[in-house]
Amino acid sequence: MINQRLAQKQRLKILPQQIQLLNFFHLNTLELEQRIQQEIEDNPLLEDQKNEFEPVVEKFNKDSVQDYQDWEEYGYDDIPDYKTEYGNYLHNDKLPEKPVVGSYDYRKSLKDQYKLTTDNEREIELAEFIIDSLNDCGLMEQPVENLAEDFSFKQNKWVESDELLAVLRQVQQLEPVGIAARNIKECLLIQLHRLNEKYLMLRWQSGY
Repeated sequence: MINQRLAQKQRLKILPQQIQLLNFFHLNTLELEQRIQQEIEDNPLLEDQKNEFEPVVEKFNKDSVQDYQDWEEYGYDDIPDYKTEYGNYLHNDKLPEKPVVGSYDYRKSLKDQYKLTTDNEREIELAEFIIDSLNDCGLMEQPVENLAEDFSFKQNKWVESDELLAVLRQVQQLEPVGIAARNIKECLLIQLHRLNEKYLMLRWQSGY
C-alpha cells in the first residue's frame, strides 16, 4: 500500500554573493580599501568612481575654504616681500587730509606781546633783536655789552648798552615769567618778584 504524505520543510540557502558580502563586514577600513583595489586590478571592467561625488575645490577660488595641513604650509607665505612692505606705508593718494599743526614759536609770541606795550619803533627794533638773540630755553647768554656791539655792527645803528639793558628789562616783563633772564638765578628772582606783586595785589583787592 502506497501512502502519500505531504511534508513542508524550511531550508536556509545562502547565496555566494551574500557570503562574499559577509566577509566584507569583517574587514577594517585599510583591508577594505586593499580588497577594492585588488578587485579593480583583477577585473578591468570595474572603474574607480570614489571621487565622482566628491566636491571639486578650485585652488584659486575665493569662496572655497581649504584647511592647512601642517605648520610648514601655514607658515609659508608666497606673497612677495616688496608687496607687503609697500602696503605698510601710506600712499600719496591715500594720505589723510588733516591740517599740519605748526610748531609753537615763543619768539613770535614775545614780539607780539611787546608791540602791545609800546608804539616806539626804536624800542620795538631793539626788543626784536634781543628776542632773536635768546637761546632755545629763552635765556640771554650774551652779555649786554656784546649784544649792543652786535646790534650796532649788523644794523649799522649805534646803541649804548644802557639803552639796550632798559629794553631787556621790559622784555623780561613779558610772558612766560622769567623769559630773557641772563642766568637761572635771575630767572628765579624774576619769578619770585612777579609772585610777590600778585600777592600784594590780592591783599590790596581783599582790603588787608
